[in-house]
Amino acid sequence: MPITQEQLSAKIKAAMNFHSDDPEVDIEAARQHLADEIAAGVAEFTVGRETTVVGVQTGGSTAVGTINPDT
Repeated sequence: MPITQEQLSAKIKAAMNFHSDDPEVDIEAARQHLADEIAAGVAEFTVGRETTVVGVQTGGSTAVGTINPDT
């Protein structure tokens, strides 16, 4: 089940704070960790979420689809 926008925000904040108090932080490793955590949060937010899409069928009807990582 996808996470909420509030949960995504909390995950991003936690990722930003992870290395922020470490005076001996490896900047490159911290940047990679931040990028990985944000990417994981965005995936949790989008994958499995139902969304309404405009189809290309005759008449331009709408449909509900699920965001699937396998397609």
